[in-house]
Amino acid sequence: MADGVVVPCAGGEGALTPFVAHARDASVLAANLTVVGGMGGSPATLAADMARAAELGATELRLYHAGLASDADLAHVARALSGQE
Repeated sequence: MADGVVVPCAGGEGALTPFVAHARDASVLAANLTVVGGMGGSPATLAADMARAAELGATELRLYHAGLASDADLAHVARALSGQE
């Protein structure tokens, strides 16, 4: 039995919606947000994407492949995480 799910998200939602009803029963509903622009991510919209995922019911936010992000992508991530973006 799984105690949660990690859902790939684009624009802060992706496939989160079908899992929201089950989130009450699971301990984790994690939104996996890609932060590498070269991999289809949108680090420039990370703050809005995080807010949207949380609004939809995500209990965790995960940053996909932050270790591969460019300096410019990481600058967006840092601003989003510090509330400056």
